[in-house]
Amino acid sequence: MAEKTKAAELGASIRESLDRWEHIKEHGAGDPLWEDGINLNLVRNHVIYYKRKCEDELPPEEYPEEYYLETPPKVDNKFMTRDDVIRERAEMSLQEYKVNPDYLYLQSVFDEIPEKQKEEFHLMNVLNYVVGLACAIRDNDLVVMRRHEHPERYTESFTECREKIEKYLGGHQEKEEKELPLGQLSLFDLFGLTSG
Repeated sequence: MAEKTKAAELGASIRESLDRWEHIKEHGAGDPLWEDGINLNLVRNHVIYYKRKCEDELPPEEYPEEYYLETPPKVDNKFMTRDDVIRERAEMSLQEYKVNPDYLYLQSVFDEIPEKQKEEFHLMNVLNYVVGLACAIRDNDLVVMRRHEHPERYTESFTECREKIEKYLGGHQEKEEKELPLGQLSLFDLFGLTSG
């Protein structure tokens, strides 16, 4: 009975890996760092691993039917599913970023922001989303382009960064714009205190 359970378990693992392989082949893995080919070959290795476990742990007459299903072929590690769609959406995202009012605002105030605040608000990182995507399109880096298929994540970053900078600049300008009275100044004038 234990052998039958082990066979069913290994058969289910093989089937699950084969289904995962087919899903990646058709839809892509969505991995933010690696090409689909790397993920396909990894899942292929899982199929091979479970089939070897069948050979090591079961007598041949107990092999599950999934054992006899074809092992997926090895693919080029650089292979990407939906490459034309990824390129098209990346181009659309780049155009959307370039006219985004929050992005344009961040560019316009860049020189007014001290280095410390640029770091604090991650201003360079946010602006580099656009530069990075442009470079990825130029270099045909589909993994980076795929991260921009849904631009909302990045446009939200533009908005959040703008809000922080506007708050900072608003407070900073208030301090600078505070008018001092003409004539001789007292400590009360300098520190915004009222006398009496």
